Amino acid sequence: MIYDILPVNNYIGNGSSTEFEFDFLIDKPSQLAVYLFDENENKHKLIQDIDYVVSGINSENGGYITFPIFSSKFDILQHNQKISLELDIPATQETDYNNSSLLNLSAVEHSFDYLTRLVQILKRKLSLCVKVEECSKNSPQDLLESINNAAITSKENADKSLNILGDIKNEIEKFNKNVQITNCITEIPQRINLELTDGVLTLKAGSVVTVPNGFEIDGQTPKFDYVTIDSDKQLIVSDPNSTSSSSGWLIFYSTNGYARNSIRTLVFSGNTAPTFNANYAVWYDTASNVIKYTNDKGVTWTTQNTALPLCSLTRTNGTATSVDIIYNSMGCFASTAWIDKGIKALIPNGRNEDGSLKNIEVISTKLTTSTNPFNASDSGCARIFIMEDGLLGIAHRYIESETEPTTAYTTWYNPKTNLMFYKGATTSSWSARFMAPIFSFTYDYDSSTSINTFTNMLPKSPFRAVDYSDKPQISGWAMPSSKYIDLTLGANNTTYTAPANGYFMLSGTTTSTSRAQVALYAEDQGAYGNKCVTTTNSDYIIACIPIQRGTRTRVSYTDNLTNKLLRFIYAQGEV
Repeated sequence: MIYDILPVNNYIGNGSSTEFEFDFLIDKPSQLAVYLFDENENKHKLIQDIDYVVSGINSENGGYITFPIFSSKFDILQHNQKISLELDIPATQETDYNNSSLLNLSAVEHSFDYLTRLVQILKRKLSLCVKVEECSKNSPQDLLESINNAAITSKENADKSLNILGDIKNEIEKFNKNVQITNCITEIPQRINLELTDGVLTLKAGSVVTVPNGFEIDGQTPKFDYVTIDSDKQLIVSDPNSTSSSSGWLIFYSTNGYARNSIRTLVFSGNTAPTFNANYAVWYDTASNVIKYTNDKGVTWTTQNTALPLCSLTRTNGTATSVDIIYNSMGCFASTAWIDKGIKALIPNGRNEDGSLKNIEVISTKLTTSTNPFNASDSGCARIFIMEDGLLGIAHRYIESETEPTTAYTTWYNPKTNLMFYKGATTSSWSARFMAPIFSFTYDYDSSTSINTFTNMLPKSPFRAVDYSDKPQISGWAMPSSKYIDLTLGANNTTYTAPANGYFMLSGTTTSTSRAQVALYAEDQGAYGNKCVTTTNSDYIIACIPIQRGTRTRVSYTDNLTNKLLRFIYAQGEV
């Protein structure tokens, strides 16, 4: 008796099974064909007694194989592999029936069973074939031709798609050449998330604060712990010294839950304890690499796992009213500047043969600090850079210009060549530098204490692609930047051509009570302009107009003017 079953059993490997059953009758092992399909669906015929052994011969309920055996070159069936056990008998009829009064019913049944098994194999093979319905207008040949035509069409469409992808790739490359970036930040980790609502400052859950915590095992490398805030923390912004100051408040957070805040002038850093005239102060002890505070005029200093400052803010009538700067992955306070790990930037590295920009991609791999990075015992401004090795660098005088500067001790970026240089003394030669700006800062000098301290910082925003929702940022690109060039002022009514999108500014001071004026006229843009007139002695006057790249501007002024200055200020989008 042969049941209506499939003459095949298929299995997917699981990395452990070695026995696989089959449900059909076989009279001898050769009637079983075993195939392995690898992870790429390549078919391998397995060999009896080399790759597997068979159990359950002459059983109507089937049997099983053991695979692999020790002599097989194949391993245990894995998750991305399959094995197929198939009934494989020749299409023959080898039983001879003669005229006789005796009939062997077992032989007859065996012959019918054999034919039934052949039919089951044929049925299985047919189920894997392409078929047409009885009443279909298509013949099998028509169907095959349709399939072949569909395959040809699919290949043509695939080829077209590849060509389109190639065109898109070419367009992207063209776009990258036309809209190139360099000398910039491409990514800044945003670890600090603050919210100011109705005077309440909250450090949001998920923020990561950075805690100076002594030194590594070598005793020399500063250690910084990154602590994730598990829930929202309200930071009490009070005035421990009862000062009248409103702006320049620095907010610190200790991982034991305490908030610390102090006016900027009572935050210190360095390897020796500061002196000051107040009860409360915060001190970044760089000799121990920990942040401490005092409430007894510096008699005792307490350490409470305090992190680097979170932000600076403004208070009005004792209440926090605005967050001015969030120190995300960079900052400066007291006499210390730092950049954190994870900042990505493009360092200028010249140009390719086709004129496109070359860059060195760099990422800061650890937090680095610089204490007392000031040029002299004076007030001034400077810039913090990320160097080729990912560490912090400083430039006290930085100029971006296509014209070589004449000043000494200057870092010079030439946007035309996309190269950066540094020169020390006037007699020195320019040497190459590989770095990208992170932020600029200003600092003051206190002659009574002989200490320089940071007063403000301007972070450099990372470059990113633009979408429609960025209209406020896009409009900001048209505003004046901090980059400018001073031009040599020629005779009255001299015409100048704008080197980029930006602003022409003309200013001066009157020398008498007679009428004086300055005026700017954009001759290629509808002759619009701006004029300022005064009759007051020693009065300062100024005219300024926005201008497009390549547009001519006529500069006009009266003779009774001193301290004349003509300046071109680059738009934000040109920096």
